[in-house]
Amino acid sequence: MREERAWRNRSEELGATDPQEARDATVRQMSYEAVLRVLDEILTPGKHTAGG
Repeated sequence: MREERAWRNRSEELGATDPQEARDATVRQMSYEAVLRVLDEILTPGKHTAGG
């Protein structure tokens, strides 16, 4: 989760000074989160379903 935090911090730091780089950092953070969710589902199928 350190990587996710790093991209979030970078996005916040760049928000006022470089909006394009801030958007890039946000996209990278969201991509990282998506990959983690997919890998988690592959390793532990059904662990995070809505009912359980």
